[in-house]
Amino acid sequence: MPSDPTLPEEPEELAEDLSIGLKLVDEASEDEASSSESESSTGTDSTDRRRLPVWLFVVVLILFFVVIGWQAQVASELEAEVAGLETQLERTNALLDAHRTHLSDIRGGVQELSQSLQGLRILVDSDPTIDAAGGPAVGVPGDVEPTR
Repeated sequence: MPSDPTLPEEPEELAEDLSIGLKLVDEASEDEASSSESESSTGTDSTDRRRLPVWLFVVVLILFFVVIGWQAQVASELEAEVAGLETQLERTNALLDAHRTHLSDIRGGVQELSQSLQGLRILVDSDPTIDAAGGPAVGVPGDVEPTR
């Protein structure tokens, strides 16, 4: 049977290797336990861990309130600007309505004037000697109407 060079051939060597491994594990766990005991007895590391997040939380909270205050100021400025623009819009709409009313009055006057001009044009184009019945409106000398 071929032998594996990584495995010890004798049981005593195997037992020694296992005991060395167990000692290393035990020593490492003892070092961790002693270091955790010393940290808990001094208390410096655990309080530093708590102070940093609290300090960071306070800074973030202060920044939050500063940003909220700044946003409130900007919002109030924008509200004032909107109110001014609404007032300006109302004045502009009133002015536009006044111009529309004035334009409507002008159109009415132009229509009346157009009708008057059309009547005048008819009057100018008509022959004053012919009446509406088709006969002469003004008597011509020599035409005598018979009397009955």
